Amino acid sequence: MTETPHPGAPHCRVPYELLAMLFDSVADGLVAVDREQRIIAFNAAAERALGVERSEVLGRPCREVMGSSICS
Repeated sequence: MTETPHPGAPHCRVPYELLAMLFDSVADGLVAVDREQRIIAFNAAAERALGVERSEVLGRPCREVMGSSICS
């Protein structure tokens, strides 16, 4: 498993797969963007809510996928 350091406790490491599973199991649509506002994570609930597959949106600008009123 690939581990990601916890930002509040760098000595604590969380397996990436666990974080991905938790992110995807949330009932609400979650979208994460990087500093350039490109989508870097998109959970299953977001796929259902927006009617697009994760593979179609990863790496794209948030504004293209979700509109300017949501993405700033």
